Amino acid sequence: MLPEAQRRNEWRYKLHELIDAGQGSCLLRIPAVADMVQDILLFFHEKRYYLHAWVVMPNHFHVLSEPVNEWSMAKIVSSWKKYTARRIRDYLLNNEAESGAGGSPRREEVLTKQPKINMEEGISNADLENVIPNMAGYPEADTVDYIHNNPVKAGLIRSPEAWPWSSTGRVECGE
Repeated sequence: MLPEAQRRNEWRYKLHELIDAGQGSCLLRIPAVADMVQDILLFFHEKRYYLHAWVVMPNHFHVLSEPVNEWSMAKIVSSWKKYTARRIRDYLLNNEAESGAGGSPRREEVLTKQPKINMEEGISNADLENVIPNMAGYPEADTVDYIHNNPVKAGLIRSPEAWPWSSTGRVECGE
């Protein structure tokens, strides 16, 4: 059996491979939903955190941010999850036809099927303090490039500037 740290790293690597391959729910590929997530990230910029870079992908998003005052990364991530889940749920309830089209999960699937992660093998709240700011040890400039190039790596676009749900080219939230 592998040591705990190595097992966790293997789990994370496999998870990232699946995510980058477009596996899982792709609700964020609906433009209105991607807009919501981006708006939520921008809403508390300079109030709870400073955004340095972000990208909203079809099934996940990446953020490089710096907490402000008493806000910890765990509290910030928790608030993102809470607000995005509510807004997406409300959107799906009000736009049932669109949410069931094109392979997106139907309303019933979203409301009844919750993702289950075994936290013994998953990422703990303590890990959240390090995962987002450090991005597995990348220096900050490399992290920004990683974030901005994520849609290119996934084959969604040819250049980072073409992706509308990203901090690429935004002076006010750049490095």
